[in-house]
Amino acid sequence: DLVLATHGRGIYILDQVNALQEMTPAVARSQGHLFTVEPADQIRYRSEKAHTGNMIFEGENPPDGAIFDVWSASDGAEIGFVVLNAEGERVAEMTDTASRGMNRSVWDLRHTRTDGEEAGGRGPLVLPGTYTARMTLGGVVSERTFEVREDPRLDDPPGVREAWTCLLYTSPSPRD
Repeated sequence: DLVLATHGRGIYILDQVNALQEMTPAVARSQGHLFTVEPADQIRYRSEKAHTGNMIFEGENPPDGAIFDVWSASDGAEIGFVVLNAEGERVAEMTDTASRGMNRSVWDLRHTRTDGEEAGGRGPLVLPGTYTARMTLGGVVSERTFEVREDPRLDDPPGVREAWTCLLYTSPSPRD
């Protein structure tokens, strides 16, 4: 992250600057490039505040999921993402439309459902572990491995979490 502060009241935080650090002339000449993917934490955000009017000034949380930064040489190209678990099984798919230059897509750390009426919809959160993001942009295919980590506030044993996810994935209307 890049943190900038003013001498007044301002502070700016640019999350995950890997793309800026890894940008090279070779990347700029390529048709597409997937930059390093940082570990993603499954933080469960919620708000318990009642309406407070305009009296609270606060920043925005980082995106909720795994951040995929991509370089695209063309405008309007379709970026396809497939996420594979450590065994090489497909757990999620998503697409986005690229603008020329840097692009950011966020995977919500959920399975893509493939069953019945909910095909293509959001499934339960994936289990913590190692995943691979496979990006397809034009004729370029690029892969990056990254970690999905459990919400650090939870301390359920891995077996309990796995059983919970399995139950949600096989039920007709998952809720978590």
